[in-house]
Amino acid sequence: MVRHVHDSRDYWTFPGGGIESGETVLQAAQREVLEETGILLEPIDLIHSFESQGNESLCVLMEPPSQWITPSLGIDPEEAHLPEEAKMLRDVAWRLIDEVNHHPMIARVVLEARSR
Repeated sequence: MVRHVHDSRDYWTFPGGGIESGETVLQAAQREVLEETGILLEPIDLIHSFESQGNESLCVLMEPPSQWITPSLGIDPEEAHLPEEAKMLRDVAWRLIDEVNHHPMIARVVLEARSR
C-alpha cells in the first residue's frame, strides 16, 4: 500500500492513477504499481469499480510476487518537479489486511478479492 498526504489528510491506500492513451485498465494498474512501489506485479482481473469525487475508480486484482520483495518509494511522474514536502506519495509498505480493513472502500475491495 502507499501512504498519501493530501489536503491535511494522511492515509494509506492502494497504488493508483490514471489510464494513459493506448493502455488497458490492467496495463495502467501494472504501470502505476511499478511507478509507486518499484514492484512489477501481474494484473489478473478488474475486481471492483466505484464512483469517487465524480471519477470512476477501478480496482485490479494483482498476482503477488513469487518471492518476498521489499517495496521502495517510487515517484508519481506528475509530481516529479515538486519539492518532497509537496508530494502526495510519502511512504510504501506491505500492510496487514486487519490494519487497513477499517476503511469502507478498502474493506469492499478486500471482500471482493477474497471471493475470487
